[in-house]
Amino acid sequence: MNKNKQTKILKRLLTMAGLVIITAASSQVQAQNGVGINPTGAAAHPSAALDVASTNKGVLVPRMTAAEKVAIASPANGLLIFQTDGVTGFWYYNATTTSWVQAVGPQGPAGAFPNGTTAGEMMYWNGTAWASIAPTNSLPGYLAKTLKFCNGAPTWEDCPAVVPAVSSTAAITGITNIAAISGGNISSDGGASITASGVCWSTSSNPTVALTTKTTDGSAMGIFSSSITGLAANTTYYVRAYATNSAGTGYGNQLVFTTSAVLLVGENYLGGIVAYILQPNDPGYDANVQHGLIAAPSDQGTAQWGCYGTTIAGADGTAIGTGNQNTIDIMNGCATADIAARKCGNLDLNGYTDWYLPSIAELEKLYFNIGQGAPAPNTNVGAFASAFYWSSAEKDFNSAWGFPFYSGNAASYGSKGFIAYVRAVRAF
Repeated sequence: MNKNKQTKILKRLLTMAGLVIITAASSQVQAQNGVGINPTGAAAHPSAALDVASTNKGVLVPRMTAAEKVAIASPANGLLIFQTDGVTGFWYYNATTTSWVQAVGPQGPAGAFPNGTTAGEMMYWNGTAWASIAPTNSLPGYLAKTLKFCNGAPTWEDCPAVVPAVSSTAAITGITNIAAISGGNISSDGGASITASGVCWSTSSNPTVALTTKTTDGSAMGIFSSSITGLAANTTYYVRAYATNSAGTGYGNQLVFTTSAVLLVGENYLGGIVAYILQPNDPGYDANVQHGLIAAPSDQGTAQWGCYGTTIAGADGTAIGTGNQNTIDIMNGCATADIAARKCGNLDLNGYTDWYLPSIAELEKLYFNIGQGAPAPNTNVGAFASAFYWSSAEKDFNSAWGFPFYSGNAASYGSKGFIAYVRAVRAF
């Protein structure tokens, strides 16, 4: 090989070695500063390992099926792929949960927006989580279902009824020893017609409409008033307003009140009208607890005293407190049907069965306290007829004592066979 040829080969080798050195140096710079791929030759951004810029091209990440995705062995945290079947889109691997997660945009306040399960399904935020609204059957044109906001949630077509909302139980007023006034405010019918409303009460807390102690005050929305009656004196009661529809019964807040301790003549009480309060020296008087007589609110019709010509043993008590025993003795000693004593002794009225025909002294109390002889405002609150009324006191084998409510004159007697008016009483 001549000298010139050797020189040329050596020059070529030196040139190639220089290129290798330059290329290696350039690669080192790129590795340290990041790789920039762009049409202008600009360097990569200092924070990027790879900085790609283009106005007409994109970046392709590996594309694969769902099966191919899950078949990747030991995927790195953050590994990104594009899934081409099923739920298509970008997916990344979360090493903390060891699961593939779909890369989605902003999500609801509870986190991941759940995937639907049925075509046409809609989602709404119920205040705690995302909830689905299942679609109904597709209908054409004007037959299509309507989405309504019902009871706090979107619902297809008609809203299902819920129990009515009773916003409040009215303050207790007009409290006496036997009665009070309350009411309530129905703020929503729950999507169905109100069928009943009122107040219910009990001596135990949280009374319900299952009790008989309730009022029924109509079916209108809004504010209503209720009269609470038949209460016992000096007793604590719990009250709640209520409203009922086809879905059930809703209740207002519970209120508590106590009736006054003093009973008054003329008040409705325990099945009738208070006709007399026992006084000192009366049999059964108690200075700490009121006792007395309650008259039935209306007459028990007319009848004969019975057993004319026969003396009834024991039926001769005239004083207060003797009428009940008189009635028992008459019913045992006189077999005649439908007599005055039997009309009272067999009476079942307003939940009470202990009625009896009053003695003459007890009958007089009815006239002067709740009958025609009573002062206002109790004048004849007992609705007595202007007629002669029988007592249970026998005078003799042919006659018995009674009282003329038509005049108010002194007690008189009449033939046991005479037809007169009858009014039952009971003791409390």
